[in-house]
Order: sequence, then C-alpha cells, then structure tokens
Amino acid sequence: MSTSFLVTQAQRDLLQAQVSLLQATLDYQSSLVSFEALQLAPAIESGADIGVHGSTVVALPAVAPRGVFRVQ
Repeated sequence: MSTSFLVTQAQRDLLQAQVSLLQATLDYQSSLVSFEALQLAPAIESGADIGVHGSTVVALPAVAPRGVFRVQ
C-alpha cells in the first residue's frame, strides 16, 4: 500500500512540474512576442508613453492635468 501511495505522489509531483514548465514556456513566448512588437513599433516623441495591447504597441494618450492646474 505504501509503494502505491509513493508512486501516486511522485506522479502528482511530476505532473505539477510539467504544468509549471508549460506555464514558464508560455510566459517566455508571450514576453518574446511583446518584445518583438516593441522593437517594430514606430518611433515616438520624447516623453510619450507606450503600452502593449495584445501584440500591438500603442501610444498612450497624454494625461490631462486636473484640478487647479487645468490647461486653459
């Protein structure tokens, strides 16, 4: 009975390790896609912010000042 239990635990641990490996591989591939998209993005003006939406790099809109410092 003990051997069956130990084999089951070892199989569970192997499966968890395989899932972790697949998740790490997926995260790595996703990071590569984002990096490549950023490398292919058009040049933007100095001080502008950019973001990644899916596999597309987009310029983020400038944040308008609020409160006392509104632009007139």
